[in-house]
Amino acid sequence: PPIAFARREAVYDQVVGVECDDRYLWWSVNSSPLFRTGEDEPYAIVSSVFDFSKLREAQQEVLRTLYRIDAIVQSAPVAIWTCGKDGMVESWNPTAEAMFGWSASEVVGGLPPFHTNIDEEVAIQETLSESRSVSNVETVRDRKDGRPVDISLSVAPLDPLGLESVSIAVDITERKIAEQKLREAHELLERQAQLDGLTGLANRRRFDELLDLAWRDAARQQQSMAVVMCDVDFFKKYNDTYGHMGGDNVLRKVAGELAGAVRRPGDLAARYGGEEFVLLLPNTTLEGAVAVAEGVRAAVQALAIPSIEAPLGTVTMSLGVGRSEEHTSE
Repeated sequence: PPIAFARREAVYDQVVGVECDDRYLWWSVNSSPLFRTGEDEPYAIVSSVFDFSKLREAQQEVLRTLYRIDAIVQSAPVAIWTCGKDGMVESWNPTAEAMFGWSASEVVGGLPPFHTNIDEEVAIQETLSESRSVSNVETVRDRKDGRPVDISLSVAPLDPLGLESVSIAVDITERKIAEQKLREAHELLERQAQLDGLTGLANRRRFDELLDLAWRDAARQQQSMAVVMCDVDFFKKYNDTYGHMGGDNVLRKVAGELAGAVRRPGDLAARYGGEEFVLLLPNTTLEGAVAVAEGVRAAVQALAIPSIEAPLGTVTMSLGVGRSEEHTSE
């Protein structure tokens, strides 16, 4: 009012802060001077006051909330970016810069810089259009330098139609690497559990498993199946004479010949126990199995491993062939 009085003209929307009981009241004041006819000086002021204290407090709280949200986004250990209705990036936090390699100045105002899977993008947009969020989708995005980064992606709509959105990405590359190493270790253990530690051939457990499968398959396909039992001759005497290390060396060499005798994908050479070995030959005739057995016997004899306990002076092997009848399961 004093300003309106001094200026001799109306003053609108003058903001006035009034301290009252340890708080401020905020008013918007409109003032207009009143004049008598023929006089230049106002004799009174007419004012209207709007108390917008609560509105100002609400605005201040909104600003404080926005500052808090911005501080959280800027310091978050996850990548966060928002897109407007036109699909353009509107914000891009520091973790997104570090994770993907593009700075905010390079990204904001344009489309998201990385290539996406079309089917995945369509599925996300359909979900957002239904005002639903997408949570923890494990996918891959390419960095600026071309290196892929594994991420867990969550996307939420910021409007009812899902045209605006906020995306949050967590870098799970290290977890994926650890999972891969764990799978490889598990597969290695599985393989080791199926192999004989001395010879590298399949062990008795693996042979029993595949024998059952081969037996059932032969019955179903109405095919024959052959098994060749192999035994190193006079092996106990060899061990007594040359020691266990010498005996182990013999077993490894014999195993090498057995491994070379199985050439088809379904064939198997296994250590049955001690100096005993076995060949599993699915869909094999008796003549074919005998030919394989004879080949192994000759190959072992050709190794010419000296043995003073053996009748021929070298390590030999005895083999026996068994075959299931065709068109039966007996």
